[in-house]
Amino acid sequence: MEINFVGGAYKGRSTNLNAQVCQNWYPVIDNQDGKSVLALMGTPGLKSWKDLSDARESRGSIKWDDCLFVVIGNTMYKITTAGVAADVGTLGTATGRVYMAGGTTHLMIVDGTDGYYQISGAVALTTIVDVDFPASPTSCAYLDGFFIVSESGSDSVYKSASEDASSWAGLDFASAEESPDDVTLIHAYKRHLMLYGVETIEVFYNTGDASFPFTRVAGAVIPVGIGAAASVASGPEGMFFLDNNFQVRTWQGYETRVISPQQIDYQIRAYTTKSDAVGYTYTQEGHSFYVLTFPTDSKTWCFDVTTQMWHTRSSGLAGARHLSDWHQWFAGKNLVGGHADGIIYELDLGTYADNGAALKSIRAAQVVQAGQKELFHNRLQIDFEAGVGLATGLGTGTAVLAADTVASVTIVGGGTGYSTAPRVQFSGGGGSGAVATTTLTAGVITGVTIVSGGSGYTSAPTVTFIGGTSDPQAMLDWSDDGGHTWSNEHWASMGVIGDYTARVIWRRLGRSRNRIYRLSITDPVKRVIMGAHLEAEVGNG
Repeated sequence: MEINFVGGAYKGRSTNLNAQVCQNWYPVIDNQDGKSVLALMGTPGLKSWKDLSDARESRGSIKWDDCLFVVIGNTMYKITTAGVAADVGTLGTATGRVYMAGGTTHLMIVDGTDGYYQISGAVALTTIVDVDFPASPTSCAYLDGFFIVSESGSDSVYKSASEDASSWAGLDFASAEESPDDVTLIHAYKRHLMLYGVETIEVFYNTGDASFPFTRVAGAVIPVGIGAAASVASGPEGMFFLDNNFQVRTWQGYETRVISPQQIDYQIRAYTTKSDAVGYTYTQEGHSFYVLTFPTDSKTWCFDVTTQMWHTRSSGLAGARHLSDWHQWFAGKNLVGGHADGIIYELDLGTYADNGAALKSIRAAQVVQAGQKELFHNRLQIDFEAGVGLATGLGTGTAVLAADTVASVTIVGGGTGYSTAPRVQFSGGGGSGAVATTTLTAGVITGVTIVSGGSGYTSAPTVTFIGGTSDPQAMLDWSDDGGHTWSNEHWASMGVIGDYTARVIWRRLGRSRNRIYRLSITDPVKRVIMGAHLEAEVGNG
């Protein structure tokens, strides 16, 4: 019988009721007469696009003037589409979220303490010194030719002179007066200005009034506040945020609606800190996503606008938060900023690791039951896209030079699933002739022996391991007590490269009245699941 296996992440207060996990997979719907209407597709991996070699907090970004501007620590970088980076200025602070807004000729940045601007084509960042500029600017936006700024501890927002981030007048302000709460964040979206407060949200629009052009839309006051300022993100499919009740919302006209189900609300409310949540949106292959990360608790949630389903994302084997804090569509790529490693990554569906680090995909499916009668589980087949094994196990190393020869190789990643020892390939570095062999332990590279160090190397060559067929493994375990405890893992091959007819099957799986199957994959291979078939017999009791 076909069993329910594909779905989202909906583990709630009671795992007996719902223990579904969907980590580093997202459900896709095929309405074009495909093999399965619902399937699981692996989330994109991360490959380095530009390493700024600045391992400090990545505080924000903007695409402006045909370049990408990124603030890391207290430094702002300007990066061209070719990946050429330049240091264009220094901020007075080195931590905390920054907000940026781009106009026709000026780019504006605020960091909670000061405001800064850069003129198109200029090479340096300038601090705003106008005495009428707010003393503690918390966020900024650009709308209809004006820069607008919020101020810490105030219900007022201030606007600049037309197309000039350096010029401000003390009387050019408006207040969110419907409720006596401070404006935490301002955000421009679809010709409207959203004033996010602690307890309410007010919507303003441009009336063209000579004294102050922005006026509150009559009746457009939302009786919820913002739970995390940096959670606000917008894209073609809408605007999203974490509210002060710690539910995720999106906008519908001048109203909002909750999109997080109770299971996810439960998990979010259990986190130690919610106010530091950061969000961004992006679109890839017909799916639009809202990605929401909780840095303190190291968790990342993702809402798929296309399917209206949730999943989680993580980096590494321990289930830590996703590496990214922001997103920009730039140079024809979905680029994201690593939160503290100085690397700008590309979100790539053809990459199955996070910059070489393992991506662990986990699916804990719906309960298998037969009216509380015992089921004898004889055979389970997961319908994978098979034959996705790799020509190498993706092990990597770093060459260490002594004078102009390779003296040793430090193993960076030992790879997995090698059936024979791969050979070592040295490339670049200006020299030639280096040769080495590898040693395997349980399919993992554990040693590299230098046969010949070569000569003429002026820099360390790149080390890659070639050959050694990789046979990726799927790991299955299960729970018969509502997700409280789990069995040992049982491994099965997903098929070596090119074995497209391979079937992934587990046999003699025991008996249970209520069973949850959980599947995990860590090998860096394509991960597509179209369903599951269980052969089982119903018992008498």
